[in-house]
Amino acid sequence: MKRFFIFLVILLLFIPAFAYSKETGSVRGIIKDENNEPLAYTHVDILNTKKRTFSDINGLFVMDKIPTGKQTAKITRIGYRDTLVEFEVHENVTTELVIVLVEEPLMEAKTEQKTPEREIFEREIVVSERILYADEMIGGLPFQGIDALSMSKRLPGVDYLNDYANQPVFRGSSPDQTMILFDRAPLYNPNHLGGLISSFNSETIRNVRVITGGFPAQYGERLGGIIEFFPKNGSMNEFGGSYHVFPLWINGHQEGHVGSKTSFIFAERTTFVELLPFHLYDLWGKIHIEPTRGMKNDLGAFVTYDEFNTEETLSTGIQYKETNLDWGSQLYYFNTQLLIGGKMISYLSFSSSDFGVKLDETNYGAATIFSDSLEDITIKGDFEYFAPSDHLVGFGLKISNLNFSYYHEDAGLIIQEDSGHETDIAVYCQDKFDIGEKLTLEPGLRMTYLTEGSYFLLSPRLRGRYFVNENLALKAGWGLHHQYLHGLLNELFYFPFDLWVFSKDEEPAQSNSVILSLEQWLGKDYSFTVEGWWTGMNGIVKRSETYGELFITGEGEAKGLEFFIKRSRGNPRGWISYTLLDSKREFEGESYAAHSDRRHNFQFIMALGLSKSWELGLGYRLASGLPNLDYDPEHPEYMPERYPTYSRTDLAISWRKKWGDFSIQPYIEIVNLLGHKNVSGYSGADEGFKERLFLGASPLPLFGIKGRF
Repeated sequence: MKRFFIFLVILLLFIPAFAYSKETGSVRGIIKDENNEPLAYTHVDILNTKKRTFSDINGLFVMDKIPTGKQTAKITRIGYRDTLVEFEVHENVTTELVIVLVEEPLMEAKTEQKTPEREIFEREIVVSERILYADEMIGGLPFQGIDALSMSKRLPGVDYLNDYANQPVFRGSSPDQTMILFDRAPLYNPNHLGGLISSFNSETIRNVRVITGGFPAQYGERLGGIIEFFPKNGSMNEFGGSYHVFPLWINGHQEGHVGSKTSFIFAERTTFVELLPFHLYDLWGKIHIEPTRGMKNDLGAFVTYDEFNTEETLSTGIQYKETNLDWGSQLYYFNTQLLIGGKMISYLSFSSSDFGVKLDETNYGAATIFSDSLEDITIKGDFEYFAPSDHLVGFGLKISNLNFSYYHEDAGLIIQEDSGHETDIAVYCQDKFDIGEKLTLEPGLRMTYLTEGSYFLLSPRLRGRYFVNENLALKAGWGLHHQYLHGLLNELFYFPFDLWVFSKDEEPAQSNSVILSLEQWLGKDYSFTVEGWWTGMNGIVKRSETYGELFITGEGEAKGLEFFIKRSRGNPRGWISYTLLDSKREFEGESYAAHSDRRHNFQFIMALGLSKSWELGLGYRLASGLPNLDYDPEHPEYMPERYPTYSRTDLAISWRKKWGDFSIQPYIEIVNLLGHKNVSGYSGADEGFKERLFLGASPLPLFGIKGRF
């Protein structure tokens, strides 16, 4: 306990004293659209002063040291009408504002308005971080548009192991080293059909934050990166929703309100072709309550499930093989956002999340039973304090209780079996502040105590930004990260989900990461970023092939260079990225290229409006083949050290018609337009070293109808 008293002392040292300047006051506000959804990264300018800021990802902003008297704020955001708000500032008093912006067509947006990306460039320290907005997830490629997680795979530093894998891999790490947060709560394995699509409905997602490395102290327990989903709250003004009919499933959402302080939103998806051997469904719902201006409550539930059942019989009609595979995740959560005083925002949350998979297979009477489960109960509180002298101080506490169970039986023989319990207590503190007009720093410290093994982990972090001029910024990040929860990766075989275990008898894995970045703006619409990074890892795990042993530990290293250019508004919109990667692993004295080591990865994505009704989407990817970890040096002509070059071109076109609040949008997409043969592996010598394909040599047409009401 003495260590935790030290934690609290350090935490208090990060928090400056509360103080107000004479003859000044403060203003605190939230910026929303007409449906009560928060508008992130919206510019706020107090006219006739030098005070300016922007709203955070939750639409909130706080400004200090504003001269007393009548003031006027100008609110600007791309896609919304400029808004002037008059208010009165009183000495040592915080004025509260609720600002609603009216949407306007992008083609009518004023050129002097700043895009959210430009606001982030000017005000945030963004290192290895991207924000995906609603129009980027539901526009462009319609098939990708049903899947908010898939859009993250189009960003630099993000990869996936094959066409059917929806598990993102960041910068040569492994899928289990990426944390997925939904409405501030951890969510495990939100994927369907072996990873082909995720469980998210993009029509219900407001923003997605993707951090591929060097994340700040508020995040922990992962070595790779963070994907955080911010779902919508539901409309306070009207009832509506969306629908999407696809050949294999149907999904949609509904939203509305009860009175003036409560809104709701629900989403669902299910297969309706019963002839297929699989079935899936998603259910998500949230009730949003604003009892007072400074308080918001969310009560939500997320359930996603897959089942795959097959029976095989001989020509005589005798059944000889039966396979039943089920997996799914459940998440239940409660969040409270509270404004404390004039300058502090608190986020308190409770969540219960679990994942489970079970395989029961019988082959000629011999049974294989396999199961894995993980339960995670988390309580956490995060606080943001807008301190004097433009300090933004963040601090918080998290307590998580996790349990896992792993079991593998084959023909009555127990192959592997393990279970475990872990409680982790983490506190963190960080402070963002300016040094002069050009330099901004954000030091942070995360401290974690694990009850099993009594491990005490220190994770210092540091991020910084220096403006060379108004359009060019140099940025850097450094940090130590720890992870005790691991997925059992078998590098020779693809699993559509992570199998979770603890490193109970081993020290938690650790990574040391350094990032250097340059961001250049070319005019108001184009940004160019180049990042170089290095990460060293130890204590990482992979599945053991030894009888009775669950996993082995080893070391890893990853380094690379990324280029990213984006047009954030205009027609067409999109981005181009290139990633150079070198990632290695070493287990039991053997060093080799990591399973996710794709040396070169070039991607292009574009959305082009042909008219008010027609839209064209184009996606292209050219990448090096992944390492063949089953390489056979005796047959290099059939079993190369790497798979062949990966290439894929997707083309989509859609037409949209609107009648009042109802719209219809039929579309067609051609996946792998050029028919490139993408090899995923090779079969054994007894089968003649045949290639296994994920996408064959023929283009794959897909079609559907979606819309809103």
